Amino acid sequence: MGQYLNLVGPDFRYSLSFSRHVTSKFAKTALPSGGYIFSHRDDRHSRMGVIFMIMIYWLLFLLFNASAPMVEAEDVTKHTVVLGDPGVSANGLAVDWIHRNLYWTDAVKKTLGVAKLDSLRRKTLFNNGLSEPSAVAVDPLKGFVYWSDWGVKAKIEKAGMNGIGRRTLVSADIEWPNGITLDLLNERLYWADSKLHSLSSVDLDGGDRRTVVQSSSHVQHPFAIAIFEDMVFWLDGQSEGIFKANKFTGQGVQPVVQHLKSAQDLLVHHQLLQPEGTDWCSNAGLANGGCEFLCLPAPQITARSAKYTCVCPDGAQLRIDGLRCQPGPVSSFQLPNSIESPSLKEQITIQMSTHGQLAHFQKPTQQVQVATSQDSVHSGTTILSVLLPIGELSDGCKQCRIKPRLPLRHILKF
Repeated sequence: MGQYLNLVGPDFRYSLSFSRHVTSKFAKTALPSGGYIFSHRDDRHSRMGVIFMIMIYWLLFLLFNASAPMVEAEDVTKHTVVLGDPGVSANGLAVDWIHRNLYWTDAVKKTLGVAKLDSLRRKTLFNNGLSEPSAVAVDPLKGFVYWSDWGVKAKIEKAGMNGIGRRTLVSADIEWPNGITLDLLNERLYWADSKLHSLSSVDLDGGDRRTVVQSSSHVQHPFAIAIFEDMVFWLDGQSEGIFKANKFTGQGVQPVVQHLKSAQDLLVHHQLLQPEGTDWCSNAGLANGGCEFLCLPAPQITARSAKYTCVCPDGAQLRIDGLRCQPGPVSSFQLPNSIESPSLKEQITIQMSTHGQLAHFQKPTQQVQVATSQDSVHSGTTILSVLLPIGELSDGCKQCRIKPRLPLRHILKF
């Protein structure tokens, strides 16, 4: 069973996402308070991010991300996939409403990624030191991204939205940080811990830690958390409802919505939560900041901090001009034993061009020993080394055009 839910009132809007339902449709239900409920049923475990009153994004585990204007949310025929990749298992999503970027965590690949909303350009910001990355939140005014990880060594981390200056904010007395959210006005980060049955907060440097609510009856198994004005809201999977309390004192705990089945996420929508800011990537009169691939906001630490930096797709690196991209160091891929041929004689390097259109086959000067778990070639992201018999290259070609995301064994004619 599953559905998405938007609870709309005169001053603010809640949004919830649900998962697993055999149908896909929207319904509108009036509430006694004068608001109403938008509910959307779908067959995919989902999370969502929102740009206020412009677009709403549902993060789908199989299709990754679908979007529709708020006013067309009831009509599923108006929904479009803006970033599709069956290999993505996205666990958390945040929208940079100023620079129009998506940030997501992938619990299977153990990565934190970013992409433009047009879906044509994406980048893995972090692919190390992540165990079970979960929720993610962004502060595009100051150029920082925050995320939680509820692996064996649970933690909450912070970095520039361009991947610079990664650091740990919380690593002690934390177990299952399922949800995080930012209070930009008061410069604090809040999180919900399902194992400790608590809601806590720290300042944006990880100091001044406070426990807001700790209760095994009121905070049984929180999935998500949100802030609006003086209230903290959380979605509890075990209690099957949304609850609220004073975000400073933890007092006044009470249910907002009850009897929700399979809820997965909670968002509060209001213009105050997405304040206006300068898109530095388009402010200098240069499209995309003059960057060949992606222009990402830089962390604003001092008044002299760079406003943005250019980044390149996975497998490529910046040229000395800081704008254009060039191929990076060659990584490698070792074919699984199940498809290795006993007649392996040569090692071939497949080097992708910047946009993933052309693959070059050549003998390397020395064998590369490093192996990775990647088994497909993604557009603009991959440089691989593999072992295979020379005769199994398609007609011994030196240059072969390939399709993005085509499985590697198909490219090599196994």
